[in-house]
Amino acid sequence: MERMAAPSAIDNLKTKPKDEKTAVAGGVASLVVILLLVGWVIYFFNKIRSGAQEVNLDGISNQINMPTVRDANRNLQSQFGSVEDEYARIRDAAAAQQAGNSQQQVMQVETGVGGSGFNSGFGQ
Repeated sequence: MERMAAPSAIDNLKTKPKDEKTAVAGGVASLVVILLLVGWVIYFFNKIRSGAQEVNLDGISNQINMPTVRDANRNLQSQFGSVEDEYARIRDAAAAQQAGNSQQQVMQVETGVGGSGFNSGFGQ
């Protein structure tokens, strides 16, 4: 009787609309993917726990051409190294200009030159 359950379920699906057939097929496919993923995770972690999985990074330094990387680094530093100096020069000039402007404003307020007119005629 149990063997008849699967064929009867399939026969029932044959009479269902296409949307229901698609939903059942998607559910079955999702279930298969989840089962495979769970199986792979269990296998992977058991392999790591047993120490069979090793990481070998010795060949990486041979694959990267270190002299070429160093030359490229030197070229970039020579091309863009002056940018840092120029930025520092611009920053210092702006700071000096800002300090000069604030000193001029302080002097103008103390002497009353170039004021906005708030002090003119007040208290005279």
